[in-house]
Amino acid sequence: MSLVKINTDAAIDFGSNKVGIGTIIWNGDGKVIVTGAQVVMVGFSSLVSEGVALLKGLQLGLSVSVLPYALESDALGVMNLVNATHPSRSDIGLVIHDVLQILEQFLNCSVIFAPRKAIYGCSWPC
Repeated sequence: MSLVKINTDAAIDFGSNKVGIGTIIWNGDGKVIVTGAQVVMVGFSSLVSEGVALLKGLQLGLSVSVLPYALESDALGVMNLVNATHPSRSDIGLVIHDVLQILEQFLNCSVIFAPRKAIYGCSWPC
């Protein structure tokens, strides 16, 4: 099975306490396998919003059985927390804990910080 790329992102509307969460999953040939989007009516911080987007992206990937994969996000703070593998007990720590529980089930998965330009400014593979 070829490597699958899962990319997640979040957008926040602080005025209406809405968070938009998006996921796109590509196969090794750069073709879209599945996408997902959701609006959550809560006032998450940007860090928690990006963490929830990462969690939802992983859950979507699991639901369509697309492993092994590279999990990418442009949220450096979140990616650093995931790669540290020791979440705090803060609100983002609880989200990271859930992400890590999913990740520990799989051996051939990578978690990569990808600046927005790298994600959207090039074709597969970046």
